[in-house]
Amino acid sequence: MTTLPPPQDPLCVPDPATIAEAIPVVANGPVFGDSRASYGEGSPFEWTIRLSETGAAHRFVAEHKGAILFVAEWKNWYLWTGSHWKEDVEGGVYRLLWRTVELFVTEAADTLKEAEEAFALEASQDNQGRLDMAKVMGKFGHSLQQRRVQTSVLDLASHHSEVVTTFRKLNQGIWLLNTPGTTVDLRDGSTKANDPADLITACTPVPYTPDAPAPRFRQFIDEITADAQAEPRPDLADYLQRLLGLGITGSVREHILPIFHGFFGANGKGTLINCVRTAAGPDYASVAAENLVLRPDDGGDSHPTKIADLYNKRIVVSSELEESAKLAESLIKRLTGADPLKGRRMRQDPWEFEPTHKLFLLTNHRPNVIGTDGGLWRRMRLIPFDRSFHGDNADPQLPEKLQQEAEGILAWLVQGAIFYYATGERPPEVVQAATLKYREEQDDLGHFI
Repeated sequence: MTTLPPPQDPLCVPDPATIAEAIPVVANGPVFGDSRASYGEGSPFEWTIRLSETGAAHRFVAEHKGAILFVAEWKNWYLWTGSHWKEDVEGGVYRLLWRTVELFVTEAADTLKEAEEAFALEASQDNQGRLDMAKVMGKFGHSLQQRRVQTSVLDLASHHSEVVTTFRKLNQGIWLLNTPGTTVDLRDGSTKANDPADLITACTPVPYTPDAPAPRFRQFIDEITADAQAEPRPDLADYLQRLLGLGITGSVREHILPIFHGFFGANGKGTLINCVRTAAGPDYASVAAENLVLRPDDGGDSHPTKIADLYNKRIVVSSELEESAKLAESLIKRLTGADPLKGRRMRQDPWEFEPTHKLFLLTNHRPNVIGTDGGLWRRMRLIPFDRSFHGDNADPQLPEKLQQEAEGILAWLVQGAIFYYATGERPPEVVQAATLKYREEQDDLGHFI
């Protein structure tokens, strides 16, 4: 049998032609990936491909596929958390690679020990070849501990078909809401276990329990939807549930702009949205970039990075507009429509994505609408918050009480989504009347601008 020459460099491997007869010796030993599928059983290239950065990348993928994902356009790794895919911002993929490296280093050390013992018993050509290969393994294992080599291995792994994907395949289930342990179909409330194959990158912070109670929250809804004389408006309460239920879906078929408006402060609209954001969590609900919805001459700024922030959100809130603020009307129509949006993240190229967000405005000052575009007014939903809670009417411990009911609030939101899917949006008369009055006043104002 041919004796393998000792390598002169930690990354050097013997020439394939010199090791053809030695390959069966290592065919079942420590390997980096299954190169036999690509090069054929007993191929002269089999052993060399295993002890290479390419082989290391194959082994890394083989050991961790299902737990790692690489999004090509964003050049980012994602890790499976058990409930969803999460962008790796803390070097977790390097820690996974280090496990692979440590395992190989241990295997190489064991192989070297066995080869030395065999050679000590019989200094044959077979045992010499085994010893030479074991030394190559050890040197290659040492090289894998270098950051430069690890970076190269991860770069090779990022092109592997079993882990690479496009962002367009992520989060395709617009009627799915991901919660810890359960993915909910918002059309009917059915559930299934979290599945990495769904490629979902979001998760609520609280679990979904259909019958979770929220007595204080439900009382709160009745309180804030009552009129100024505290007379209940159950049709408005029901509408809010459907509207916010629609909000947590990824559907944008309604093309609406809900405006939560109260002439006075302490009317509950901010507390309501905070409850929704707490239950849905930051993966699904967020605050819009400052001045996103305003005209440029009024301080508005729709920089592409601010547009990119909308990606995969469900509820996006723009709150407390200044008095006499002017809406960027053409932008509003784009942000409340179904056409693709173009944005980019810092130090990345622009990319287009399908919108999933619903934009909610919260304000005590109704924004000025300069134009008379019917397309914009068809989107408007002015939801009146007519009560104000001060003094004896206020509950200073309300935020803490509502936070404790987050699980029940999530169940209320899911129920609202189911109601919406079954019956549609259906704004009540009080919302239609408030919106019409708002439009008439803006038309009158337009004559003086």
